[in-house]
Amino acid sequence: MRYEHVELLENFYGISFNKDFLVNGLDWDDYPEYKRHYTKSEPINNSKRLIKRMDMVKKKYRQTMNTYISAYDYDHQHDIHQFHLDHGNYKETPFGLKLKPSNERTSYPYSDHIILDRIFHDFDAPISFEDEQLMKDPAIAIEDKKEHMRTILFQKHIARKPLDYAKQLGDFYQRMGLNPTYVFSGKGIHLYIHFRPIRLEFPKYVLSELYNAIRQTFKFNDEIFDKKVFEPARKSRILTSRNPKTDYYVKPINPEWSYFEILDDVESPDINVDVDVNDYGDDSKIIEVLTSHDEIAKQLQKEQRIRNQMMRNSRPRIHANKNQTVIAKPDDAVKLMQYPCFNQMKFSDYNNLVLVNILSFTDLKDANDVQDAMLKFWENKDIRNMKKSESGFNRVKLNDKKYSFTNNTMKRLDLCHECQDWKHCFKYNLKLDESYHDKLETYKNGLI
Repeated sequence: MRYEHVELLENFYGISFNKDFLVNGLDWDDYPEYKRHYTKSEPINNSKRLIKRMDMVKKKYRQTMNTYISAYDYDHQHDIHQFHLDHGNYKETPFGLKLKPSNERTSYPYSDHIILDRIFHDFDAPISFEDEQLMKDPAIAIEDKKEHMRTILFQKHIARKPLDYAKQLGDFYQRMGLNPTYVFSGKGIHLYIHFRPIRLEFPKYVLSELYNAIRQTFKFNDEIFDKKVFEPARKSRILTSRNPKTDYYVKPINPEWSYFEILDDVESPDINVDVDVNDYGDDSKIIEVLTSHDEIAKQLQKEQRIRNQMMRNSRPRIHANKNQTVIAKPDDAVKLMQYPCFNQMKFSDYNNLVLVNILSFTDLKDANDVQDAMLKFWENKDIRNMKKSESGFNRVKLNDKKYSFTNNTMKRLDLCHECQDWKHCFKYNLKLDESYHDKLETYKNGLI
């Protein structure tokens, strides 16, 4: 790797960090021998290893690959690699330890350990439906697709609007006293705002509020302004890499350059813009904004807990039915049909996870029984031929509170019939483990 690239990566990401590294490719129908490498993710904790991995990707694959790294850093005391080791997320392969697929492993709690030392914005160039279909057509060679994407960048100026949006927002941050960094992403613009590292109690809430405020203030088009970048686990393209859709380099640019000067510059790997993430300017205002919203989140959580307690105290105490419905074997799953919410339930991946969640708190012996009970439930609704491996069953997600079967969940799914005085609600008539009710309390006390 070029020395200037090494210097840029060390400055931009730091010498040591706690992040995820991700590599994947495009158009695997043309490269079936590489299909097993479609997505590879691994923890990475220093720039030396990052540079080594980048060099390996260039040598290993015949085509340009997407390479990503976590947009944010995470607490170094809670190492991602060690977390995966502790939770059995690795599997033995002939090539050493490899991470299990994301749906088979316990997710690292990014939101709990995120360290904010930057804000990341992504402005992507939208393409027409016809152009999108052409890019997906397996009959068209990869090189022809790249040439087509370059043509519409030049002729249709599809990256001009993302550049204009990035400049508007960059000027706003500059008026706050900060020094934004502009990066060409291969067909769009990334904007980074750096400041002193801070820890927030509710980072996802704070980032979400920040992006909502920006979208409302600047009236940005959602097709261009990526609103999902507030996710704590967000990844971004690695600087000095190349975007496989265009083969343009992902590199810093000068916003004062013209549109065509930028396209000309990203053809070359040369770094023509000095970047120093430690020269962030006056960060006092942005830190004040972030910390004040974190305080608002704390207050909202406190108020939510008070409201939940008041609601619980205002409800008449209803004791569970002594003749509770017991689900002890897979065939018993059809007993759920006596409850209107289950009776009206339609099949979807989300509904299936909710169903599996509630079955896991019944008297079924183990995960296999839960899985069989789920299949029996859907078979009773004439949804058959579901293989266990394709049924949406995922034990990892059983402890995810968003899949808890609450009355609010049922209302959101348009299934809750608000049984009179709660007396006919499945929660009081179905025999469930005490841990279910403990889980509900945890769920109700959470803000986000």
